[in-house]
Amino acid sequence: MKKCQECKEAVAVYQCPRCNRRTCSLKCCIAHKQNTGCNGKRDRTKFQRLEEMGDTTLRSDFHFLEDVLSTVDGGKRLMKQVGANARSSGIQNLVSEISVEEQGPNKKAKIERAPLPLKWRRLVQQAKERQTTLLLMPPGMQRHKSNTSQYHIASDVIFWKLEFIIGVQKSTTTLKKVSEDSLWIEEWRKQQKNVDLESLHFLIKKLPCPSNRP
Repeated sequence: MKKCQECKEAVAVYQCPRCNRRTCSLKCCIAHKQNTGCNGKRDRTKFQRLEEMGDTTLRSDFHFLEDVLSTVDGGKRLMKQVGANARSSGIQNLVSEISVEEQGPNKKAKIERAPLPLKWRRLVQQAKERQTTLLLMPPGMQRHKSNTSQYHIASDVIFWKLEFIIGVQKSTTTLKKVSEDSLWIEEWRKQQKNVDLESLHFLIKKLPCPSNRP
């Protein structure tokens, strides 16, 4: 049994949804928030691997989408009340438009993605010209924010950010600004000087893939 990470004595029975810190009681839970500044709320935009997901994650994501629909629908009503036009005000460029249409007893959600910023459109187009299909996470998601891949116009070169997931412990190593003209294995060798490459097997994850695949 794992012990409380605050008092270091009693058996932990609670786990913080945000930082996964384990506590044994309400007193230790409050102390954990005061000592770390953690708000105890799960970051619903944080990337989570498929094998880490469970019923709690599914319920949380479902309620998150409901909150988004409710917030946007309420925002549209407010904009109509003040006589503003959401499209002309530039809001459409910041968020995806989500409309809810009544169809009998059920509600149908219609989602239209906002245009991508120029730098992302340019990157997707240049990747396509190089026979590469680039998939982007929606704006606001952690994987989207941490993606630093970019197309450099002056040199006509794409610089990629590469992430390696190592072993069963799922530790990660990141290579930033890897030129498309260089060999990624050479860039890896420069960073991992003490690793015997002959003992490693490199696998590339296929995306998109069915939800029942690892």
